[in-house]
Amino acid sequence: MNLTERAIADTKQITSNGNDWGVSAVFVSPTSETATVNVIHVKHNTGFDLDGMRVNSKIASIAVSEGVLIDADYPTRDSQDEATLKNHRVSISDSTNNVKEYLVSENYPDEKLGLIVLILVDFE
Repeated sequence: MNLTERAIADTKQITSNGNDWGVSAVFVSPTSETATVNVIHVKHNTGFDLDGMRVNSKIASIAVSEGVLIDADYPTRDSQDEATLKNHRVSISDSTNNVKEYLVSENYPDEKLGLIVLILVDFE
């Protein structure tokens, strides 16, 4: 196993390990495929306005290994073979065990490590 393969395997292990950082999330695609996988979840209430001033604004994101989603037979790529999960829904619980449903608004894949960072907004 070369260094890149090791880094991909480590990324998959770190993000999906339910005994350490990973927490369970339910993904639902726009075409109704579903998967329950572990991800790293972050939610805080500090954002910045256009002038660079700090504001109270909810920011939620997750990091997921593309390999974990592929293992769960969940679609991660569009018709142009680009890694994208925009407009997919994600349900995840926070530190108080309140389950919240989100919509993926931004998608930042790292095609070298197979890690996808998703910015979430409230699903309404």
